[in-house]
Amino acid sequence: MTLNSLTPPSLVTQALRTMNDQPTAPPTRLSRRRLLQSTAAIATIAPIPRLDLENQTDSLPSPFDGLKPLGTRVKPVASDEYEARIVRAQQLLAEQNSKLDALFVAPGTSLYYFTGVRWWPSERLLGMLIPRKGQPLVVCPAFEEGRFREQLRFPAEVHVWQEDESPTRLAATALAERGIRTGRIAVEEATMFTFYDHLRQAAPGFEFASADPLTIACRGVKSAHEIELMRIACEATCDVFRAVFASLKAGMSQGDISKLVEGGFAKMGLHGDALVLTGEKFNGPTTSYGKRRTLRSMRREKEDYLEQWTTPRVVSSPLPGMDRTTNSLLTASATVLASTVTSILTLCATAKQFWQQE
Repeated sequence: MTLNSLTPPSLVTQALRTMNDQPTAPPTRLSRRRLLQSTAAIATIAPIPRLDLENQTDSLPSPFDGLKPLGTRVKPVASDEYEARIVRAQQLLAEQNSKLDALFVAPGTSLYYFTGVRWWPSERLLGMLIPRKGQPLVVCPAFEEGRFREQLRFPAEVHVWQEDESPTRLAATALAERGIRTGRIAVEEATMFTFYDHLRQAAPGFEFASADPLTIACRGVKSAHEIELMRIACEATCDVFRAVFASLKAGMSQGDISKLVEGGFAKMGLHGDALVLTGEKFNGPTTSYGKRRTLRSMRREKEDYLEQWTTPRVVSSPLPGMDRTTNSLLTASATVLASTVTSILTLCATAKQFWQQE
């Protein structure tokens, strides 16, 4: 079972569907990343139109009969929680040994964490500056302002820029209007170098530093609400997984299995899908074992949490030597699933202790 950090892998398929998704941010501190690895299975909690729900679930096999919509169990992150995250970041800006004057965040998982805005990065900068005091400052392409404001969950000072204007120069001007002309700006790790470089040139009075001490401290310690969402995501994914495994038959195509996964999530009122590899397209831990039929990977997003599941399942005769490898993987996966909730709580407690010591 392969686990990812809080900064998720690229959701390539979703990126082709919408410009609102999240990008990849490569891990930069291995010890911190390993600490942040969690066992929160992922399902995107979002309402599905009734007609679409019926179309996706009316032909599911009997193992899916027990799946029910989550309903009111899911309580999305509210505006006041996003505002509390901004306030926490502002507190940390002031608490650093060398005080920081602002936090710069470009599109990525941290932007979603602080604002609830999903935004695919492009050559046109949408960026947020969180100063130590006052509302966040946002620079946004003028033609995207409406879409951005539709997603924004709390008050912010939004500055729009036209195609013949520099967004980083606009950001520097917005800081100057707040009386912030010199100091130190922390840059979030997912920021494209070109945006950082242009901001550095537009605001020469500032020094720039890594925002890791801020974003790690904010995102690494989970609230009770976040832990509850992670629990629900784990439960939903495990329920769908069990129904899919119980329905696997020799001869199923990758598309057949993918439809089962999507239908299972839909029956629970969720959007969900899977990367399914069968036959010669499936690779074991280190090598290919020839043709066999397996369900390999399930990935879903729940709020801003992501995990990739890799769980082989053999439903037709494997090649010699495959049984031992597959059984080992299945045993390891079952062990992790059984300890999911406990590991979430342990992770949060350990993370809190780790950052307090730093």
